[in-house]
Amino acid sequence: MNRLHISSRFLMLIVPLVFLIFAPVSWAAPKEIVDPAEILPQGSEIDKFSLEESSIRNFSEKGIYDYMDGAGELFLEYGFERGVAAEYSGGGGEKVAVEIFKMKSGDAAFGIYTTNNYTSEREKQKEKQIKINQPKEENPKGLKGDYFTVINDLAIEFYKGQFYGRIATDKEDRTTLMIFANNIMSKIPKHLKRPDALSNLPRIGLIPGSERYAKGVLGMSQILDFGRGDIWGFNNGTQVVAGEYRLTQGVYYSLAVIVYKQPLVAEDKFKMLKNVFNGLEGFKPITLNPSDAIQNLIALKTPGDDYLGARLVSSRIEIYFHVPSPNHFRMILDKNPNVSVTYPSGKEQK
Repeated sequence: MNRLHISSRFLMLIVPLVFLIFAPVSWAAPKEIVDPAEILPQGSEIDKFSLEESSIRNFSEKGIYDYMDGAGELFLEYGFERGVAAEYSGGGGEKVAVEIFKMKSGDAAFGIYTTNNYTSEREKQKEKQIKINQPKEENPKGLKGDYFTVINDLAIEFYKGQFYGRIATDKEDRTTLMIFANNIMSKIPKHLKRPDALSNLPRIGLIPGSERYAKGVLGMSQILDFGRGDIWGFNNGTQVVAGEYRLTQGVYYSLAVIVYKQPLVAEDKFKMLKNVFNGLEGFKPITLNPSDAIQNLIALKTPGDDYLGARLVSSRIEIYFHVPSPNHFRMILDKNPNVSVTYPSGKEQK
């Protein structure tokens, strides 16, 4: 009896131990970064540079106005939570300034990043012509998998997850920019997916990296601005995505898609947009050959001698701009035919 009693006690101790050894491992979720100051480079993490503790500035939704001298509206429109700014000193007298903004969502971080640093392909082509005899500049290596933009050898911008950041040096030094950016982004545990609304952009001809996202008047003004206030209806949860497209070799155009929650809302806004387009000074209406694909299209010649058009497609309004000619309009519509167009009569045509 005594031996049996000992064996039972032994089993009671050993069985839970065996279960713990062979049970599936459950990894804890990455800790949420509450304060962006948590991901600032610290101590000797970056050789030669030390954090100037007295330079650290933390700011919230109310404080961003003071930090940006009254220019924080765009961040608040996207959804800003809190931010931090700090300076670092190098052994040779170099200075590095770091700003990190925690947005309320990954969509907001993507939006503020893409509206702040976008340069169109047309502008890049012009710059190439100007710099044809200058040395070619390459993007820095070591930042694969995350979005970043090298503005020049003095500054870099990035976003990852809910965070958008800017890093600047007072001396041209891409290596230092890379080291700081890598250090900060390595502390952000995951990269949230891009806005779902981007699925409304046609994929044919889309230039990778040209995608932009807006959810308010200020963000939209960075994409396309008629100076008429909120003609799009952002108060009702409207979202805008935009991209640049290559139509043929050397021919580009841009497309903004305004995404509404219901087709009837898009229809009402399209009627209003017709009146706005008719009142634009210096814009001249044009007529394209009528067909099912373009009968719900408004087209105009702009004062800049390119073309602008708007088309109603179900619960979306597509705005085509920087189109070189009416013939190019037809080519665009052939590549992006209507899938389901809601007409003012309420009927749908396939």
